[in-house]
Amino acid sequence: MQWLSIFNTTVILGCTKSNRAPQEQSSSVEFEIPEHFPDLDLEHWPTEDRIELGRWIFYDQRLSVDGTRSCGVCHEQEKAFSDGLVRGLGAQNTPLPLNSLSLFNVAWRTELTWNHRIEELETHMLIPLFNYNPIEMGMTEDLILDRIREEDRYQPMFEAAFPTFENPITIANTLQAIADFTRTLISSRSPYDQWLTKGEPLSIEALRGEALFFSERTKCGHCHGGIFFDQPTEAALSEPNRHGYFNTGQYNIDDEGGYPPTAMGLFETTGLPEDMGRFRVPTLRNLSYTYPWLHDGTQLSLEAVIDAYARGGRLIESGPFRGDGQTNPFKSPLISGFELSDSEKNDLIAFLLSLNDPYLLEDEAFQTPFCQLREGEIINEPCVDQFELE
Repeated sequence: MQWLSIFNTTVILGCTKSNRAPQEQSSSVEFEIPEHFPDLDLEHWPTEDRIELGRWIFYDQRLSVDGTRSCGVCHEQEKAFSDGLVRGLGAQNTPLPLNSLSLFNVAWRTELTWNHRIEELETHMLIPLFNYNPIEMGMTEDLILDRIREEDRYQPMFEAAFPTFENPITIANTLQAIADFTRTLISSRSPYDQWLTKGEPLSIEALRGEALFFSERTKCGHCHGGIFFDQPTEAALSEPNRHGYFNTGQYNIDDEGGYPPTAMGLFETTGLPEDMGRFRVPTLRNLSYTYPWLHDGTQLSLEAVIDAYARGGRLIESGPFRGDGQTNPFKSPLISGFELSDSEKNDLIAFLLSLNDPYLLEDEAFQTPFCQLREGEIINEPCVDQFELE
């Protein structure tokens, strides 16, 4: 893919917390890492000017060919930076094959997307911007640069964000700024976090649910471990890794382990039969805001999600994808089923809901600078008008 060579920025997870990159101390903004989160070491530490530039570009619809999409359309703040759709929509209302993953706490992810194992935010952005199969933003490099240069506010912002560049408006710098803003989208103030760090009380139901979640009966914690609830335990992985990919028995459309042809997991990358239906473990934080769930957005209630896992795989009784995921030959052995009473199921849901962080949805540092309308009224003044094609 030709776009992969236009920059070589890397993100490195380290063991020593550093609030500033040494080479950029004069211009770096304080990047507050929650005390209960892992240390984070970035080769290129975000600066205040780059973060602010990235916020503007993140929400600017200039980045889509028809002027209807921005990063912030598919990753809305009020939906914990997801989009609330079963599956995403690209420019020209092009249907996309997978559910849009949320972006909060993405700075700690070392593999991005559901199945492609991309490791860097800057590299990942090349796919939605320039991919034409299917179209997401539908852009070209020249079109992005032309549109940015046409907007007067961006020249001084790029100069401030990249002061060592004679001509700072480049694709690489644009992606760097968006990535710097995106890395600041930290969610760490849920009731569970407050209980963990400050001893603030959780409900009795949530505490019982936590015990169930991490029990050997449900085995939820084997895949959804760590502070982000997306890190499998070493015992669950065939090889050590930050992330894991599992077939959880959501489909079995041919009684031979088949998944719908538009979303087949790692199989699309590797071609290995055993990778059919294996998708990356998503975070369980902010579930109330990232509805609907699963890689293809086909689970519409937490009760239904739990029932499918309790059964040991989802049963689809009719339609083109009918089949019994319980008997999928590629299903992870961790999905073995379990029994829960109604009250236990309610306790488990209470725990999952304690991972919701409502502050993320309201943090002004993450809000769009462009005007938003609700029932014909602007709801976020002061603001500027959004880009529209003439």
